[in-house]
Amino acid sequence: MSAGTALAIMNYISQIFTPVESIGMEIQTIQSALAGIYRINEFYELEEEMPDDVKIKDIANESRKTTPVVLFDDVRFGYDEHAVLDHVSFHVEEGEQVTLSGRTGAGKSTLFKLLLGLYEPQEGEVLVGGIPAGQLTEKERRKWFGYVEQSYHMVPETIRDQITLYDESITEEQSWQNRRSCFWMRLLQTWMPRRNTRCCRH
Repeated sequence: MSAGTALAIMNYISQIFTPVESIGMEIQTIQSALAGIYRINEFYELEEEMPDDVKIKDIANESRKTTPVVLFDDVRFGYDEHAVLDHVSFHVEEGEQVTLSGRTGAGKSTLFKLLLGLYEPQEGEVLVGGIPAGQLTEKERRKWFGYVEQSYHMVPETIRDQITLYDESITEEQSWQNRRSCFWMRLLQTWMPRRNTRCCRH
């Protein structure tokens, strides 16, 4: 077999397998799309929540000024026989900033799920503003907790809409207060005449 023949055979083999690999990748894409459709359908099947005028309790009111905003008291939690958090205790005061770092599987996500009341500690207690985390209502969770993803999914509307996510109950003053607290002001000053301009990715 000549070198040219061998090269031609390898080229033909490559041309045969490349479409097969592409089909495999498309199958994975279709599976991801089907999973997305399933989650969307789950969302649309949820019962609509109507806004109301219920006052959310203020965790920093006068009766709780001596109480830590977040308190983990001798908390233990694990999966099966594996203890992820083993008698963990700490507290966070109002206005205090705390960073949690650690290797994968160290318990960071578990700790936040306990804080949100999604998990119940097997031992000890988790308090938010003096209230057991498991007793928080959905409205209180949404009022008190915020979540920022590593990958930001932009809303195809204005700067204000990126902040409010179309929540009409958020006033213009609250929107600007949020921008000030996030140190956006210097950047936004150049956009003041066009603050309702639609955002887009570049």
